[in-house]
Amino acid sequence: MLVEGFRPNMYTFIRILRSCSNLLDINFGKQVHAQILKNRKALLDMYLKFRYMEESYIVFAKLINRDVFTWTVMITGFAQTEKEEKAIKFLNSMQQEGVRPNEFTIAGCLGGCSRITASESGRQLHSMALKSGLLPDMFVSGALVDMYAKCGCIEDAETILKELVRHDKVLWNTIRGFSLHGQGDKALETFQKMKDEGNLPDDVTFIGVLFACSHMDLVEEGKQHFNSLSNVYGVTPRDEHYVCMVDILSHAGRFADVESFVEAMKLTSNALVWENVLGACAKHRNVKFGERAAKKAI
Repeated sequence: MLVEGFRPNMYTFIRILRSCSNLLDINFGKQVHAQILKNRKALLDMYLKFRYMEESYIVFAKLINRDVFTWTVMITGFAQTEKEEKAIKFLNSMQQEGVRPNEFTIAGCLGGCSRITASESGRQLHSMALKSGLLPDMFVSGALVDMYAKCGCIEDAETILKELVRHDKVLWNTIRGFSLHGQGDKALETFQKMKDEGNLPDDVTFIGVLFACSHMDLVEEGKQHFNSLSNVYGVTPRDEHYVCMVDILSHAGRFADVESFVEAMKLTSNALVWENVLGACAKHRNVKFGERAAKKAI
């Protein structure tokens, strides 16, 4: 199996070791042990992909040579499973062992902070990126803007955005962060600036734009942006875009338009659509349509 280039997995090793035990073959058992040590990184990768963090840590702790890549996958794993404090702790331990974090380490850790809106830890990482000279990196700066925007620190997000010479799609997708914190005008300004600089928006960008239109009751502008998704930019609308459009119409109390849109787009079986409509019916005291929306949602 090894000669033909196939990599054994955990189950292969377990079966081979059992055979060694049954045959009392300690020499072959030691060879298998050596192979397991070589394959620990693969084992670590497998556990992290399945979000088995305890098992990942056990494998990680037994690794002798822990390079920047190994530390980074562990830190990112903790960050992605909302164990942001452990991610920060690992980052500090990494530096204490003399391993210098790279742009992917910092960006991965910041991703966790933005998901759970932990601005204090994010500021520590910002300081670290600044000291290590990683701030100009697009992965790091993009993660910082995203983190600050989602935490509601809009001025900090804007400051980083303004200081960057080059903007890419990842940075512009923080438009949603502006929208979430009642900064719809800034979201739409950023979107316009993006287009002026020749950057093409993607499906994530439009979720932020439509969300901003909903919160600012910009029905006609919202319609234009929704139609431009496929007509201008060739982006296929997802469920999130349809829900945003329903939200725009229902937020403005345009329930007849909501009904027409839901029928035309064949969204009658989408529970999230009706939940949004139900919320708008409560706001506008439209009991009759609210009852229908409730039945559809149920």
